[in-house]
Amino acid sequence: MTQSAKRFTFSLAISVAVALVISGAFWLGVFKTWQTKLADKLFLNRPSSGQIVIAAIDESSLQALGQWPWPRAVHGQAIKIIAQGQPKAIGYDVIFSEPSGIGVADDQALAQALAGSPVVLPVEGAPLQLRQNQLPLATKVIRSIETISQPAKNFGHVNVLSDEDGVVRTLPVFIDSGQEKIPAMSLAVSSFYSGQTIDDLANQTGPALRINFIGPPGSFKTISFKDVYDGKISPEVWRGKIVLVGVTSADLHDSQATPMSLGQLMPGVEIHANAVETIIAKSFLKDISSAGAIAIIFILSLVCALSFSLNRRIWLAALGSLVAYLIYLGVALWAFDKGLIFNLVYPSLAFVGSLLATLSYQYFSETKEKRHLRQSFQHYLSPHVIAEIVKNPQQLKLGGQKRDMSVLFSDIRGFTTLSEKLAPEKLVAFLNEYFTAMTDIVLSRGGVLDKFMGDGLMAFWGAPQDMPDHAQQACWAALEMSQKLAELKQEWAAKGLPDINIGVGINSGQMVVGNMGSSQRFDYTALGDNVNLGSRLEGLNKQYQTQIIISQFTFERAKDQFNCRFLDKVKVKGKEIPVEIYELTGQRAGNDI
Repeated sequence: MTQSAKRFTFSLAISVAVALVISGAFWLGVFKTWQTKLADKLFLNRPSSGQIVIAAIDESSLQALGQWPWPRAVHGQAIKIIAQGQPKAIGYDVIFSEPSGIGVADDQALAQALAGSPVVLPVEGAPLQLRQNQLPLATKVIRSIETISQPAKNFGHVNVLSDEDGVVRTLPVFIDSGQEKIPAMSLAVSSFYSGQTIDDLANQTGPALRINFIGPPGSFKTISFKDVYDGKISPEVWRGKIVLVGVTSADLHDSQATPMSLGQLMPGVEIHANAVETIIAKSFLKDISSAGAIAIIFILSLVCALSFSLNRRIWLAALGSLVAYLIYLGVALWAFDKGLIFNLVYPSLAFVGSLLATLSYQYFSETKEKRHLRQSFQHYLSPHVIAEIVKNPQQLKLGGQKRDMSVLFSDIRGFTTLSEKLAPEKLVAFLNEYFTAMTDIVLSRGGVLDKFMGDGLMAFWGAPQDMPDHAQQACWAALEMSQKLAELKQEWAAKGLPDINIGVGINSGQMVVGNMGSSQRFDYTALGDNVNLGSRLEGLNKQYQTQIIISQFTFERAKDQFNCRFLDKVKVKGKEIPVEIYELTGQRAGNDI
């Protein structure tokens, strides 16, 4: 398995594991409240349809009309005034559960007003018991007295449902009184307005209506009740509209928190106005299916795996993953506007979890890989060359490229005689000391130690990273090798070890460099005619009684820094034109090694 395939497999396994864990949490509803709160952030202010008007029993009305509760005749008068404008429906969110304290005539005044108006009166289930897969059960139903209830056109409950965090987001479309099912006031009012039956509308809303709030408190056209009662409002304001009458005064304590409260409680009548708006505008909200949510969890997790598999640079992979996540958030916002609530918490947890897990894996695996590379090549490459390979390990794969380079071959003269004079263990120790010194010189000059070949070595410059002065560096290395050998020979002579000489050949030009071999074992090496020429030049030192021979191609690049002596022209296999060769004798004055 290739390194890329292995990286993809591990990243995929990590992402799938994270997705499975988050899917389990989703199925168990571990972070359900978080999801609900986060979905609230998707609400954006939008204009109402203009079909709903609120007549508010506000602070100024209480001051003008006196202490609450008001006489029933006050309510009756307001209903008559509104009815003159011919509204489609009036939802009157006030329960008259006891007879008027000022007499029957007061109740009858309100009843007479109701008889000729399209009014929906409220009822309230208290307390309300929630039952799984059944309508909420009202153990007690609070409604207006018979005198007032009898002339009303319809009834609707005003119960809402508060979630665990105390925020109202839904209301039951029906409640069960034990004898009948009672529709929500918003449903009954919408039925008057639209002409559709309550059951038809209920089929569209489902058993619980998720209220699609249009904005914070005060988003609907609101008129003070006292202005209605005083006849200051034109009948045209009510014509063809839905009129909701209810309490907005904080002193009467009929306000609750909603997703759009923004720190300000929303009056109950305005919550019902938002519910009516949701129904008549058909802007219903629906959660994405469980299967869809789990699919998204896996998709976002796998995006992380794919991104980190395709990009070696961690920051680029993380950026790609983040872009995918932001696209998902954009889609979620667009879908919410269309009525579909995407899950935000669990996919976000899956994304963050996969991102962190994959980042951790990549970090530790890359750290391990870099450590392995450094340990593997520290004896063959200079530190800055190792750093280049660690930065781009892709260089260490099968295949090669053409590069302008210089190659150096070195060989010990008379090695056969040397090997006959020394015992095997002494010969190995001798060679190790020699090769250590020569290798240090190659690496110090930025070269790559290609291989040891018996008593010889091969090195090159110009790969894996570019090196404009590769010819000069190879020449410096050759001269330093000659100088170092002279020092070693003095030490060896003192120890009674044999005297040796070396031959060095250097050539420059286009060569093929890369990893050659099989997928299981390969070497980073250089090939080509110019490499072969370098090897041949090393061998010519015997013929010309020299130590370092360079080709005309190396000479042209290095002649300004080094002293060279023309030797000859030699015919190279595969080339028609002879190649000039030079002896490298030292550096020019002013050029320090």
